Amino acid sequence: GAKPPPPPNSFDAKVLRAYEEFDGNKARAVTLDDWLATFDRLRMVTHTCLTDETLKDLFAKADANRDRLVTPNEFSVFAEIYPKMVDCIFFRCGRLCHEALREQRMRAQYDILDDLEKKLDDVRQQTRDLEIAEMEARDACLQHQDTIDDARQREKESGDAKYDAGRQVEDIKKKLKEAKGEQSCARDAYRKVEQEKKAAERVTESVRKRLRQQEVERDRTAREVDRLRKMLEEQERELAKKEEAITQTMIEVDEAAAREEEVGDPELEARRDSADDEVRRVEEDLAMAQNHVKELERDHINAVSAINKASDEQRAAQQRQEAAAVKLSQQQAAEARAMAAVQKHKDIIDNVQEVEKKEDAKRDEEEAKENELVQMEVRLREQREAVEKREAALRDAHFDFSQETGFCTLLGI
Repeated sequence: GAKPPPPPNSFDAKVLRAYEEFDGNKARAVTLDDWLATFDRLRMVTHTCLTDETLKDLFAKADANRDRLVTPNEFSVFAEIYPKMVDCIFFRCGRLCHEALREQRMRAQYDILDDLEKKLDDVRQQTRDLEIAEMEARDACLQHQDTIDDARQREKESGDAKYDAGRQVEDIKKKLKEAKGEQSCARDAYRKVEQEKKAAERVTESVRKRLRQQEVERDRTAREVDRLRKMLEEQERELAKKEEAITQTMIEVDEAAAREEEVGDPELEARRDSADDEVRRVEEDLAMAQNHVKELERDHINAVSAINKASDEQRAAQQRQEAAAVKLSQQQAAEARAMAAVQKHKDIIDNVQEVEKKEDAKRDEEEAKENELVQMEVRLREQREAVEKREAALRDAHFDFSQETGFCTLLGI
């Protein structure tokens, strides 16, 4: 059956583990290159421990059958000759495993640190983006505030202009009222004059009518003079009376015509026409002023609408700015946490590196002592082999001497 594994921490277990370190490819045959590479990896190739020449000599000693390969059995024999070296190799194999695990853990820590720093960079980038967004929102608020200020200035100017235009409208209305009063007075005067003129015309017409009747009567009376010669004197007196009446009537006609001419005074007509023109002009000014007031009211309404729109946009921008500020604060807190996590992990790595540095110093100190022991063991072995060679040479020389002198027989050899 299969050979059972040696007990843990026994010398055989140490030998097996040391050989496995040399036989990395599991070929159960260690070459000189494997031999040199393993001792170098175990930090045993130094001027104070083992040189390349010494290692080559040791490989030659381990390779008992000189096939340039060291088998497990040959290595077991070699281990019995150099037990301290085997112990050193065994413990350094453990250290290498420990160092490999330590390096693996350190790489994992560095990977974690790289991941944390990457996350920190992402968080910082997000923070910068939020800062830019918050600045843009703040700039938008300021721009909207400028727009509101401009709109309020336009509103104030339009309000002042509207007030001035209102004052002008009131002044024009007062002028219109005065012009209409003047127009009403002129028209009243003109109507009164017209009435007087019509009355005078009626009087004149009445007098003229009476004159025509009297003329008709005079003609009829003149025609009757011939027929009524008998009543000539009486008729002549009547004729004289009629002539006198006609003369008086003609005087009244002339007076009525004079009064008619006086009633038709051109100054009153000019005054009336001037008043009408003034009223039309004032009405046109009033219409223009009212149109200007309407335009100012539209401008005022537009300014108020612009203010309301800018205010709504400013409120929206302020809400965006507040939201960005909240996100920025949260992001800054996240950045601070990420920085704290990175720093904490750096501290952990620094602590681990400090511990490793101490462990490495202790390891170097222990390995220096081990190297001295191994070097001493190698020297002692070399000295022992030299002594054994000298003893063998002495025994051979003694044996030869005994053979020659017979001293061996006397000694019972």
